[in-house]
Amino acid sequence: MNCPLCLSSEKITKEFKNSTVYICKNCSLEYLKKQQDSDYYQNYCKHFDLSDSKIDELRNIQYSIHAQHIKKNISHGNLLDVGCSSGELLSRLKNDSNYDLFGIDPDKDAIDSANQKYGSEISFSNSYLTSFKSDKKFDAFIFRGTFQYLGIELIESMKKIDSFSKKSSKILMYSIPNSDSFLYNFLGEDWHMFHKLEHTLIFNRLSILKLCELFNYELIELSYPYLDTPYSNPKKDYENLIDMINNKNTNSFPFWGNIFQAVLEKK
Repeated sequence: MNCPLCLSSEKITKEFKNSTVYICKNCSLEYLKKQQDSDYYQNYCKHFDLSDSKIDELRNIQYSIHAQHIKKNISHGNLLDVGCSSGELLSRLKNDSNYDLFGIDPDKDAIDSANQKYGSEISFSNSYLTSFKSDKKFDAFIFRGTFQYLGIELIESMKKIDSFSKKSSKILMYSIPNSDSFLYNFLGEDWHMFHKLEHTLIFNRLSILKLCELFNYELIELSYPYLDTPYSNPKKDYENLIDMINNKNTNSFPFWGNIFQAVLEKK
């Protein structure tokens, strides 16, 4: 299996108990074989328990943080949220008249929910990125925890983005699992951000830079914003880390460096 980003066949194989990960020698992207069919994503929201009010509260705070970051980077124009789910992130931007908002998701139930709640103000489509059709050109493409799902369709997806891009369009990525994460390298497949059916791409700074090189983007930002999120609890986090190292505890937890966010601008 060649690298989904640079197509190199040169790779290192990392064997876990229940999965195999390939590490590209050329661009350092880690990738797994795609094992699920399209029905998995078409019913994606059914895999989650959305009844936990505490988790929902934290998630809502994080939506607002990401919305503010979008406003900081994009002042106006057409925004496309790829993997928008029920539209909660875009809903934080709907009162700003500078934006025309669009969201796509392969999960029909999620799009039905989005249309029911926000359809009068935001345009939603039940579609994969690779099959999405529009006469619009977009100023920004938003991937909130979804860029790692592109899998073997990464190159095709980037070409699709190019076909919808304006000059200097941006790609904004949030909540992207980081293969340089200490916890990932310590825990392997027990890392809570590791999911062999969903996160079939695991990026780091080097692989994002390679993506920029291949598709003619400039890397505007790559940051590790965990400490500024509602999930951060430094005292508890370091207690968990010490306990994990001393006792070889394999219970993963949120921690600095697990994820990153990035902003790419088309040259």
